[in-house]
Amino acid sequence: MMNEQYSTLPLQDGDQLESGSYYFSSRGPSPDGYLPDICAPGGSIAPIPRHSLQGKAQYHGTSMSSPNAAGVAACILSAVKQQGMNCNPVELKRALINTATPIGIIDSFAQGNGVVQASNCVDYIMATHGKGGQNIEFEVSLPSRNNARGLYIRDESELSGPLTFGVLVKPKFSHSNQRTDSEMEELLNLNLNLKLKASKTWVTCPDQITMLSAQDRGGQSFSIRLKVEDLAPGVHFATVDATDDDDLSRGSLFSVPVTVIIPHHSSGEDYSTTFQLTQGRPDRRFLTVPLGAEWATIKLTGNSKKDALAAPRILVHAGKSVFI
Repeated sequence: MMNEQYSTLPLQDGDQLESGSYYFSSRGPSPDGYLPDICAPGGSIAPIPRHSLQGKAQYHGTSMSSPNAAGVAACILSAVKQQGMNCNPVELKRALINTATPIGIIDSFAQGNGVVQASNCVDYIMATHGKGGQNIEFEVSLPSRNNARGLYIRDESELSGPLTFGVLVKPKFSHSNQRTDSEMEELLNLNLNLKLKASKTWVTCPDQITMLSAQDRGGQSFSIRLKVEDLAPGVHFATVDATDDDDLSRGSLFSVPVTVIIPHHSSGEDYSTTFQLTQGRPDRRFLTVPLGAEWATIKLTGNSKKDALAAPRILVHAGKSVFI
């Protein structure tokens, strides 16, 4: 839709502009390793008031995608209620995540699990409602990394240290001083045999975890190990997903995001490279900043263009990670 609504010029050689997020859209991971769960359409959306004296407008951004996602969620709740069923926020969020559809965005950090899908989400809720633990939120953290929500290795010095990390999973129940009989039964009867699976071979995890309420022990724990020696320079992403071993169709009940940065250059003060840039595709380079460095000079030199009339625009964003 962006090609038509924004009158996009055709690419050279007749290629189509690939799907992507706007350059100003926030991406993951956050400083503690967490990523977006889902995304929603935010381009060429026209939610405008009548006093603007026009029927439609072309707006884009988070101000469009956020109400889009909220509206989809409201429609889902309405459809479920029409079927005589209610679901709590945790159940709704789990359904939105497990039914989101990836749309081929090149930048994996920009869309989470994909774009919200209303009808599929309703079907998922109807099929999974009432199953063990489906309406219980699981809080995932890494205690050794200041209780981070994900594992984010972005400092070269960390790559040579211990690469085994503990993960703590806590089921979140109501905090009532006096629980009802149904709340007590929910707490006492939680007993899930969860299958753990890493999405990449450089991440190793146990085969399973038994999830109990474990209120007296503060949750259940397991470890993950990284093997980074053979990873190429660049950014690498994986997840460790927990699914019900007796009902894999439910999808992930919780997930641990793992991001590892392997620097392209780790010594010296001069770094030169050749980029083959593709429209809509971010090209990242990671450098280890020399100790005490306060500034850097970036020089870009372009090759001759195939089309003399083309006017390519290149956005350069340089950032420095700070560790405390």
